[in-house]
Amino acid sequence: MYSVDINPADEDIVITGGGDDRAFLWHVSDPGAFVELAGHTDTVTKVAFSADGKLAATGGMDGLVKVWDVNSGALVTDLDGPDEIVVRAVSICVPLS
Repeated sequence: MYSVDINPADEDIVITGGGDDRAFLWHVSDPGAFVELAGHTDTVTKVAFSADGKLAATGGMDGLVKVWDVNSGALVTDLDGPDEIVVRAVSICVPLS
């Protein structure tokens, strides 16, 4: 696992990303309750929640930032760019207020 973030609106929900090209939304109180956020084709190096906890973003070395709806686990949009710049973009762009 390379990155973890705690949902600011619900501390029972965390997001993780790792070297297996996968990201997950987890419920701390029920580790068996998780949603895989599929679609990256390289290491997921950064994950983060929006300030209101409704959206989450994953950034990977595949050059993609994926934005997810936390309640449904559905993909909202993809942002495409150069690998290292995209990973930094998660840190800069995700804290939506």
